[in-house]
Amino acid sequence: MSVIELQQIKKSYADGNQMHDVIKDLSLTVEPQEFVAILGPSGSGKSTLLSIAGLLLSADSGEIIIGGQNLTNVKQSEWTKKRLELLGFIFQDHQLLPYMKIGDQLEVVAKLKGEKDAAKRKAEVKGL
Repeated sequence: MSVIELQQIKKSYADGNQMHDVIKDLSLTVEPQEFVAILGPSGSGKSTLLSIAGLLLSADSGEIIIGGQNLTNVKQSEWTKKRLELLGFIFQDHQLLPYMKIGDQLEVVAKLKGEKDAAKRKAEVKGL
């Protein structure tokens, strides 16, 4: 089973009265343990592609399958839950809370995900 499958993804943006295709008919499959690099000049759609794959931005058309789950028709109100369940991100601008230790920040994510075993979580964090 593929980790990520994007099939015939399309995304356009409006600029005044004109539409600009940023991603047009893009398909991508990422297999387990595979590393993928997405390269291109500024404005070529790299961040848009990652935002679509990460359920941060909707595609105009196409299919998004993560971990074998077809998420194409998942409502935006469910995206956060699916991100917690299936995805992990390290953003360029990390948005960490400077007043919290990293372990405490990971605890917050675990609670959002519904994990209740604090001792298990602390052992995992300590193992980092």
